[in-house]
Amino acid sequence: MENLPLRRLVLIYCTGYTYSGIFYLLSKCQRIQHLDLEATPFLTNTCVAELSSLLPELVSINLSNCRELSHLALFPLVRNCPSLIEINMDYTYFEENSIEDNPNFLKDRVVNPQLKSLSLDNGLWIRDESIIMLAAIFPNLQRLNLSACFSITEEGIGQVLRSCPKIRHLDLSFCMKVKSLGIHFEVPKLEMLNLTDTIVDDEALYVISNRCPGLLQLVLQNCNDITTKGVMDVVKSCMQLKEINLISCTKVHATVVASMVLSRPSLRKIAPPHGFPLSDRTRKCFSRHGCLLETLFPSWLISEIFSRQN
Repeated sequence: MENLPLRRLVLIYCTGYTYSGIFYLLSKCQRIQHLDLEATPFLTNTCVAELSSLLPELVSINLSNCRELSHLALFPLVRNCPSLIEINMDYTYFEENSIEDNPNFLKDRVVNPQLKSLSLDNGLWIRDESIIMLAAIFPNLQRLNLSACFSITEEGIGQVLRSCPKIRHLDLSFCMKVKSLGIHFEVPKLEMLNLTDTIVDDEALYVISNRCPGLLQLVLQNCNDITTKGVMDVVKSCMQLKEINLISCTKVHATVVASMVLSRPSLRKIAPPHGFPLSDRTRKCFSRHGCLLETLFPSWLISEIFSRQN
């Protein structure tokens, strides 16, 4: 087989091929820029190291749901593919004590200033030490997804924001130990912040209102420790804010919605808290101010609906 001019290869949930087969194919397609191997069951850290050595022009890779992988696969991947911009490793395994158990770790670690997007959704074993280490390797990150990384705390997040001041999109939804983003950080380019189902409070929102002046979208769904005061701090200080989600925020009064629209004319979409009258008349009134009122099912109601169906 001659070298193929293939630039994109997608094998999501494909079965029937082996490591030998994919190695041979990639050895003949070394100009691939986009590779998607989601849910490939036989991929190990060693496999990723060997495959990545064949792909010097790789720009993006999806290794989500490859359950035999750990975060150690990141290091040879970054070393072998200096043009990488995007890595997705959702639902993969982050080993505890991996640095101590892998003495070759330090020699594999290289800084990659090119990487802009890193997704580690549902990294159940990810700890503060891991995300701090990754932030040091990827200092120019713009998009970071840590949704449902249950073990991380504000200490880790604060260090990440100090190391990666160019972040624009940060997803911390369902990070149940996150109470704040720390205090000693500046992320003027942050545009989207998802704090769904975290334990952030008014103090955290006050810090966000001062440290994230460019915020465009804020998701606070099911944040039960915030109040009307904290919400208004953000609305008044984040002068470009366009969207805010307050669904199931039990301590936020419904009257805050009108105050937000009057205080921040840039608002274009609001998912209001419980108790706000979502009538046609109300919608029309807010639409005259250029603001859409959005209705979403709260997470607890979705769970209840599914449980009844089962």
